[in-house]
Amino acid sequence: MDARKIKTQEDLVLKYIQSKDKNMPHLMSEVFDSNASLEMKLQTKNISFPSQTLGLENITEVLVTTFAKSYEEVHTFCITDTLKNNEDTLTCHWIVCMREKGSRNARIGYGLYNWVFTSGENTKVKHLIITIEEMSKLEKEYSSVFFKWVEELSYPFCTVEKVFKNSPKIKEVQSLENYFKKVETRKKETV
Repeated sequence: MDARKIKTQEDLVLKYIQSKDKNMPHLMSEVFDSNASLEMKLQTKNISFPSQTLGLENITEVLVTTFAKSYEEVHTFCITDTLKNNEDTLTCHWIVCMREKGSRNARIGYGLYNWVFTSGENTKVKHLIITIEEMSKLEKEYSSVFFKWVEELSYPFCTVEKVFKNSPKIKEVQSLENYFKKVETRKKETV
């Protein structure tokens, strides 16, 4: 596959993360096609999103504007070991660490991104599937050690090894580690 195409896809993912994590909705028009669609597959009841969203404005409202009303200190990581580019698609597992504005509780979630891009010169996202496997709330007593760990990770692209090298011994983080062990096992089984 063309190295420029891979870079373009990864740059769009990076710009999306910047837009969502830093509450910069104006960047979304550089990422998503005006007629793009968003599909959310929730495997947990600990967070809610509409299952289908159509159009750039509505996607921006769901993923940036409304999201930013509830969460801050957002750090989304794409796990590079799981990143797969094809001609018009990119998939990768992700981790998000953030704080609830109201309660000040830390949260950690993880899942899978499936990006589908337009063809041609001005590549943009035409469809995004976000699978949320889990979204856990941490006890307040773990917040400082949790965010200290988050700040030490390579942002926003990080390897599984770096994520868990100095990870805190918190059950929610260990649940995440178990998830990635299963992902790694499945990856080896398909090779």
